[in-house]
Amino acid sequence: MIPGFTVTGMLFHQIYLAELAGVSLASWAAMYVVYAACAVIGTLVAGQLVDRFTGRRVAAHMMLPITLACAALWLVEGQAGVFLFFVFFGFASGMPYSAVSATLAEMYGTRYLGEVKAIFLPLGVFSSALSPMVMGMLIDMGYGMGVLMGLNIALALLAQAGGAMMLGKPPRLAIS
Repeated sequence: MIPGFTVTGMLFHQIYLAELAGVSLASWAAMYVVYAACAVIGTLVAGQLVDRFTGRRVAAHMMLPITLACAALWLVEGQAGVFLFFVFFGFASGMPYSAVSATLAEMYGTRYLGEVKAIFLPLGVFSSALSPMVMGMLIDMGYGMGVLMGLNIALALLAQAGGAMMLGKPPRLAIS
């Protein structure tokens, strides 16, 4: 849910973020090539890591790229910060494709995988729909890069901690 929240919010408010980062919109837009390449790389690398270490172990670290992306945009000035943001943002967008499906199959088995994924999908859509409004309200209240990135970093770290605790325990299915 957090990747959907962060990615959608950042894409929706990209003009404001480019302005705060001190780069032109053309420079910001040019970085989408980096984002796309890193999303593909993130998917492929996460797939290899899942095969080597298990989906649970990889999924437990999925929030790290989002944290690094937001920290880079917040703390590194100018084009260098935007470049690092799009690198880590791409990894954050690509990793879930490999890691989440494998983790759900490991945790719940394949018999109910469709039902389990069907439960998670609307939650992701909801968080994705919520982020433009939440970030927009913060922008309208006059908050800048520190608050926007701080919010996303805090959410990612909370999700990281919660995910690490949850992934360490075997799940219980209520489905009979």
